[in-house]
Amino acid sequence: MRLSGAVPVIACAVLALLTMADPVKSKGQYTIVGPGTIHSHRDYNVAVAVHNTKEPVTLKIGITGPSYNETQ
Repeated sequence: MRLSGAVPVIACAVLALLTMADPVKSKGQYTIVGPGTIHSHRDYNVAVAVHNTKEPVTLKIGITGPSYNETQ
């Protein structure tokens, strides 16, 4: 799989994990925006926005692969 082809898979996996990791049933929504390609030795910036929530939200976002694993 090419790295650029992995980005949609990663995005779907992140969305699935965020959906399953909802311990409190709420009606908030979120948006994740990021570039379609990951380049070596370059920053990969992602924007995450949370909408329609009544309480503060804490998110844990990560990128995992065969040679890279980081979560912030």
